Amino acid sequence: MKYLIKPGRHQPSFSVTIASEPRIVGRSEGFDSKTFARMAPLVMEWVGLNQEALSRFWWAGNDLMNDQVQAFIADLKKV
Repeated sequence: MKYLIKPGRHQPSFSVTIASEPRIVGRSEGFDSKTFARMAPLVMEWVGLNQEALSRFWWAGNDLMNDQVQAFIADLKKV
């Protein structure tokens, strides 16, 4: 999954695997090092907590109706 500080096509970002043990697989050059050091562990923890749901959404999310997507979002665990 891709983490961006704010929405936008050309915003700095980093990517994390959706796996039982998430890891960073990419980081854009413009992503601030201090912000990355603070956010990367939190994002990896969040992905780990939600790995099953994120995987299901990855494979079947485009078949869901809007209310189902909203329910999916509401059910995600928070860090």
